[in-house]
Amino acid sequence: MKTLSHSCKNEKSPRSDAVEKLTSRFQSTFKLAFALRAAHAYKSKGVPVSEIFTFLVNLAFRNLSLFRALQLNDSSARFSKDTCYRFLNSSSINWNRFLNVLSLRVMQWLDALTSETRKTSFIVDDTPFKRNRSLRVELATSQFDHSTKSYYTGFRCLCLAWSDGNSTIPVDFGLLSSEKGKTALETSCPDKRRRRSCGYAARSEAVSKATEVMLLCLKRALSLGCRARYVLFDSWFTSPAMLSHLLEMKLYAVAMVKQSTKLLYRSGGKLCTVKTIYDENCKRRGRSKYLLSVTAVMCRSATSEAEELNIPVKLVFVRKNEKVSRKAKNYLVLVSTDTTLTEKEIIQLYRRRWNIEVFFKICKTLLRFGKESRSISYDAMRASLAIVFVRYLILAWEQRVNTDVRTIGDLFFEYAEELQEADWKDALQALLTAIIVEINKNDVIVKVNIEKCIKSFLENLPEDIRQKLKCA
Repeated sequence: MKTLSHSCKNEKSPRSDAVEKLTSRFQSTFKLAFALRAAHAYKSKGVPVSEIFTFLVNLAFRNLSLFRALQLNDSSARFSKDTCYRFLNSSSINWNRFLNVLSLRVMQWLDALTSETRKTSFIVDDTPFKRNRSLRVELATSQFDHSTKSYYTGFRCLCLAWSDGNSTIPVDFGLLSSEKGKTALETSCPDKRRRRSCGYAARSEAVSKATEVMLLCLKRALSLGCRARYVLFDSWFTSPAMLSHLLEMKLYAVAMVKQSTKLLYRSGGKLCTVKTIYDENCKRRGRSKYLLSVTAVMCRSATSEAEELNIPVKLVFVRKNEKVSRKAKNYLVLVSTDTTLTEKEIIQLYRRRWNIEVFFKICKTLLRFGKESRSISYDAMRASLAIVFVRYLILAWEQRVNTDVRTIGDLFFEYAEELQEADWKDALQALLTAIIVEINKNDVIVKVNIEKCIKSFLENLPEDIRQKLKCA
């Protein structure tokens, strides 16, 4: 598997041992057992939950199914498949809380490697979770895939990720159904005791709107301690109400805007659409990265002043395709509620949104997103998603360890602090002393010639450096 680190590939131990070492390093570094206990995933007796969870995480790296892994003679599992199924089908485990706690620890580890001036951001997007061949899957409904323009049976997986520009960390998720699933929800949980469980809360989110689940994920992440200034999302979530809610949460939005006639802006003392703003303003000439930049006020309605939401925004019109002629008006519109950002910063921030598309691609092609769990239980499908996201966290952490030289540890920071504290005069004197010591080891060179070389070197130095060396 190409995404595994080089250290795991070059080990002499078998592949299973290398995978176990990789996951054990991640487990000990970020305290995976503590995150499971925070999500109410623990047992009073028997095999620890962390051992079962680690075994399930390693299945994709070993390219094995659960049945085949338990059938192997060299399997280290001390439990049967029924134990795994009971663990996956448990409705008392809060998988959102588990992923929040674990992702926060990874983000805190990345903060030590990231400058304070770097802009961190949340990214929100959804992807299809298909179960076309299943007939009795809990809460599964007919969904529309906008990429293929076709319908499928299953869910929409809404994911909240955190990014610093280099690494993408999944923070929270929701497995969304539709309004049709409310009837199945009421009939499947008639008992009030079951309605107080984490499973019922997750099912209630499944039949909610995607915008409401998005705000819930952001609130959970912020309450736990995740910090970011911007939220990046596509045009499907862009609305005045959404931007207003994000500003109340002290978050700025950088998103794409639909070229719709229903969404109005106040620019130049009048209400107008995006197309009107583009037609009435002068565009930048040449091959600029953006065509037009306008500061306006986003409103809700053009008829009633009481229903308007006056949100100051900056609109940036970007050329969609350079091959299209200029007369085609083929452009995209980016919106930012932080009007202090420059046009270049808005474009760079929104370009970061593509990281979540790469995240979905890796999860689907390599980490068995939507393919590993064939269960009809909604709890088991959510558990499989949490396992997939933990696999990606392991790969993202291992990739950062192998590519970022600063992750060598305390040794780098100690050397860096020592170099910063050392004065340049002391450093130059230490360098000259080291040169003299090395030259004296050679008996062929006469000491008189050495002194002449050092004297000529000092005479060729600038005047201010020579005076400071004499004073030292």
